Amino acid sequence: MRYRSTSLVCIIFLSVLVCTNVRATPLPPQNLPVVMITGLHYFGYEGSADEAVRLTATGDNSTVLDNSWRLRDDAGHSYGFASPITIAPGASVWLANSPLAFERQFGFSPTQSYGGQLGFANAGGTVQLTSQTSVLLDTANGDGGMWNGGSGSPLYISMERKDSGAPDTPANWGTAVGSLAGVLDLNNATITGTPRALNSIAVSPTVPTSLTVVINEVAWAGIAGSPSHEWLELYNNANNSIGLSGWRIEISNGNLIPLTGTIAAHGYYLIQRSPGTFNSGPVADLVYSFVLLNTGATLRLVDARESVVDTLVYGDNLSATEGWLGAPAIPYSVSHSIVADGQVLLRKLPLRDSDAAEDWIGASDDVIEGRRVAFPGWQLELFNEPVRAASHITVAVAPDGSFEALRTFINSARTSIDVETYSFESVAIAELLYSRMMSGVRVRVLLDGTPTGGLPEQTKWACARISQVPSLPDSGCWFMRSDGTHNIHRRFNSFHAKFVIVDDAQLSVASENFSPNGFPDDDKRDGTAGQRGLIAFLDSPALVARAREIWNADAAYPDMVRFGVDANWSGPASGFVPVTVTGGISYTVRFTQPLLLRSLVTVELSTSPESNLRVTTGLLPLLRSLGPGDSVYSEQLEEPYFWGGASGDPVHDPNPRLQAALTAAQNGAQAWLIFDSFYARQSDLRSNFATLRFLRDVRAQTNWNINVAMGNPTAHGIHNKAWLVNRQGTGYSQIGSWNGSEASSKVNREMSVLIESTEVFEYLKHVFENDWRWSNPMQLPTVMSSYTAPAGHMLISEVMFDPIGLDDGREWIELYNPTPTMIELTGYKIGDAETRGRSTADGMFQFPNGTQLASGGVLVVAQNALQFEADYQHPPNFEIAEYDPLVPNLSPYLPWSNGVISLNNLGDQVILLGPDDAIVDAVQWGNSTALVSPIAFTHPMSSGHSLQRWPPNADTHNSAVDFRDQIAPSVGRVP
Repeated sequence: MRYRSTSLVCIIFLSVLVCTNVRATPLPPQNLPVVMITGLHYFGYEGSADEAVRLTATGDNSTVLDNSWRLRDDAGHSYGFASPITIAPGASVWLANSPLAFERQFGFSPTQSYGGQLGFANAGGTVQLTSQTSVLLDTANGDGGMWNGGSGSPLYISMERKDSGAPDTPANWGTAVGSLAGVLDLNNATITGTPRALNSIAVSPTVPTSLTVVINEVAWAGIAGSPSHEWLELYNNANNSIGLSGWRIEISNGNLIPLTGTIAAHGYYLIQRSPGTFNSGPVADLVYSFVLLNTGATLRLVDARESVVDTLVYGDNLSATEGWLGAPAIPYSVSHSIVADGQVLLRKLPLRDSDAAEDWIGASDDVIEGRRVAFPGWQLELFNEPVRAASHITVAVAPDGSFEALRTFINSARTSIDVETYSFESVAIAELLYSRMMSGVRVRVLLDGTPTGGLPEQTKWACARISQVPSLPDSGCWFMRSDGTHNIHRRFNSFHAKFVIVDDAQLSVASENFSPNGFPDDDKRDGTAGQRGLIAFLDSPALVARAREIWNADAAYPDMVRFGVDANWSGPASGFVPVTVTGGISYTVRFTQPLLLRSLVTVELSTSPESNLRVTTGLLPLLRSLGPGDSVYSEQLEEPYFWGGASGDPVHDPNPRLQAALTAAQNGAQAWLIFDSFYARQSDLRSNFATLRFLRDVRAQTNWNINVAMGNPTAHGIHNKAWLVNRQGTGYSQIGSWNGSEASSKVNREMSVLIESTEVFEYLKHVFENDWRWSNPMQLPTVMSSYTAPAGHMLISEVMFDPIGLDDGREWIELYNPTPTMIELTGYKIGDAETRGRSTADGMFQFPNGTQLASGGVLVVAQNALQFEADYQHPPNFEIAEYDPLVPNLSPYLPWSNGVISLNNLGDQVILLGPDDAIVDAVQWGNSTALVSPIAFTHPMSSGHSLQRWPPNADTHNSAVDFRDQIAPSVGRVP
C-alpha cells in the first residue's frame, strides 16, 4: 500500500497560526518493486568521484542483481552489475564511482563500483533501475503456509481459483467439487479437478485491472495414481493471446519452471510434473520437473519484459520521465545553517513508492518527516527508532549539584569511560578523569573540533592531561573536523550531544558540556556561578547499548582526528596556564541534592538527526495529546518561533516543537515557557525575545492559557533544554542537548531522554517554578534587594496548608527569627483572620507569655500535635488545641477573632501580629483577596508540598516573590 506523507496543515485564525497534523491517506494499491532506489549522492564533495547510488531490497526474499539488471543515468549511460550482488530482504547496497572517494566521505567501502560508467549532474537528472526478470504478475498461496484449498491422500483434489480476475487471497481459493467427463489419471481413475476447463467453484470474473495471466488451479498433492504427478494451470484473462517465452513460475522451495509457447485469449496453459499424469482428456502444454510440498508453498508468476522497476528524478530536471510524477526531488537547505552541497537524497522511512518527491526526506510540503537532510557518514536507518526501556534514574541540577553528581558517577568507573560532548574546558573534570586513568580506567573523549569561537586553549590543556598515561595508549581525545587537503568533510554541523558511558553499564545524558559554567566545582555553601541545566544518570542495559552504538558510530569516521596528530588539534600553547577557579557567589544554590529513584521508570532515548523529531513517538505526539487539566513547562536556551530561511514565517516554516505546545494550549492545557535572556540577542529576528512577543500575541488573540517569560535565574544564563509534561496525572520530563533550533533537530548530533515518572516531573517542576519566579523582570530588582537586606523581624518561613489526604488537623505553620538577637514572643499572635472582628471562619491565637525564639531559631505551630508527630516523627513546638498534653497550646485571641485556624487549599492567608496588633509578616496564596500582600502566590501546588520562603531571610512583602513550592517540606529547619 502506498501512502501520502504526513504533513502539517496550518491556517490563520484571528491572525494566529493554528497547525494540525493531517494523517496519511492511502493511495491506490501497488506492488512495490523488489528493489528500489533509496539513496543518491549526486552533490558530491569531490566532483563526480564520490557520487553513489543506494539500492534496497523491498521484497520478502533475497534479490540477486546480475547483468540483467541495469542502472541508467539521464544521459542514457547504463551499468550492468559487474558481478552478481545478493541483497537480503530490507538490506541495502551502495554502488559508487570511486571506492576511495566514497570511503573518505561515508566511512565504509561501497558494495560495488561502477567505475565512471554513470554520471549524475548537480543541476538535475534521472536515475532508473530496470530489470528483465522481476516483474511479478501473480501469485498463488502468496501468504505462505498451508495451501488454501485442495486435499491430499486419499482423495487428491485440486485447489481452484474462484475469481480469475481477482488477486491472490486465501478467500479466493477453494477445493474443487467436481470432475470433468473423460478426464482420467494414469490408473483410469477420475480426477477431482478441472484441467483446461472452467473451475468447478468459479464465479463470474471481475474486470481485471492488472491481472492478465493468472495461476488458476494447483494440484499440489498429485493424483490418486501417483502423488508425484502434480500439475498447474494458468488462465489468460486478456482478449488476446500472450507469448510465454522467458516467463517463469517460481516456487518458494527454490524450484523454478521456465515457460514456453503461447496461451490463447481466455485460454488455459497446463503444466504437469511427470509424463502420463492424464491417461485421457487434457494434454499438457509443458512437462517440467518440480515439487510442491504438501505442507504448503508460494507460487510466483513472473514475466519476461524489460520494465522500469524504479525511477528517481532529482534536482532541476523538470522533463517528463517514465515512472515519475510531479516535481523532482531536491535536497532541503536553509541559508547559513543547512547547505545542499554534499547531501545524500534518501527515501523516507518506512519506505514508500508513489513515484514522486513526497517519498524523499527533502520533501518541502512536509515540515516534520520532510524537510530533512542526510550527509555521508549518517546512519539514519540504524537509529531511526528510539530505544524505550526501564531504568533506575538519578537527576541532578546545574549549577547547584551537577559537579558533585558527575564526580560520583565518574569515580564509580572501574574499566572505561567514554564521553561525547561539544566542549571540554573543566580542569576539575579533567583531573577526575586523569585520576581514574591512574587506576587503569580507559578514557576516550569525542569533541567538536571547531566550536563557536574556535578551540580554546583550555580544551587543549584538558585533552593533553588525559593523553599522558603511557599504560593506556587508547585513551585521549578525538575531534570532529573537516580536512580540505584530504577531501574530508565533517558529518554534522555540531557535535552537540553530551553523554558519558561508564563501564558499558551506566549512562549520563545532560544539557551541559564539560565546562565550568555547567559543572562549577567550588564550595557552594556561599553560592556559586553557573548556568541552569540538567543531567540524568541511567543504568538500563538497552539505553546504554544504544548510547554505545551511537558513540561507536560517531568515533569510526574519517572526520575524526586524534589529539596531537594534527597541529590544529594539539597543544596547548607553550606556557599556557589553565584557569582552575570556577563558581562564585552570584547565585545562591537551591538544588544541591539530586533526585534518586530506586524504582524503575520508563525512559525513551532519542537522537538527532535520526529520531528526536518524530510524529509517532516522543515529545511531539505527547504534547499534541494534552487537553484540559494537563500542563506543559518548557525551559529553553533557544526556541525560535519559526524555522526555515531568513525570509521564513511561522505559517510556512513552523517550529514543530513550539507548534505542538500551542496545540496543547489550544486543546485546553496550561503552557508555561521560560526562555533564556542571557545569551539571546534582541536584534535577532528569531531570538527568544521574538518568540516571547509571538506567544504573547497568540495569547492575546486566543485567550489560550500560555504563560511566557524571559529568564536568567542563576545569573549566568539558561542552558537547559527541558520539557516537563503532566498528562492526566502522569509526569514526563525530557532532558538532554536537543534545543529548539532547526539545526539541532536536523544536522547536529544530539541526545535526549524522555522520562515517564511523576516523581521526576514534580522535582523538576519545582526547579522550573523557582526559575519562573526569578524570571519576572519586574520582580527581579526587588528580589535582589531583599538578598542584600535581610529582614529585621520575625518571619513566617513555611506553611503546610494542603497535606496529602484529609487535612484532619495536619496543617502547620513555621516561624523563623532571621535577626542577630533573640525575639521575645510575648504578645505575638498567629492566625488566618486578616482583619479584626472576624468570627467563625478564621482564627487568631496568641503565644504564651515568656515564649522566646533565639537568633536563627525556628518554631512550628501545628493544628494537632499527635497528627504532626505521626507525619514527621517529632513533636511541634506548639499546637492550636489540646491533643498532646506534652505540647503547649496557643490561646485564642478573642479581641481579634473567635474562630479557628483552617487553611483553605484554594486560597487563604497566614498573618503574624505583634504585641500592638500590627502585622509583622504575612503570606497569601491562591484566590485569597485579603490585602495583606501585594501579590499572592498563585502557582498551582500539589498536595503534600509546602509553601516555603526563599531565601529564608528575605521579605519583599510580596508572596509571589518571597515564597516557592517546596516538594520536600523542611519543617523545623530553614534550608
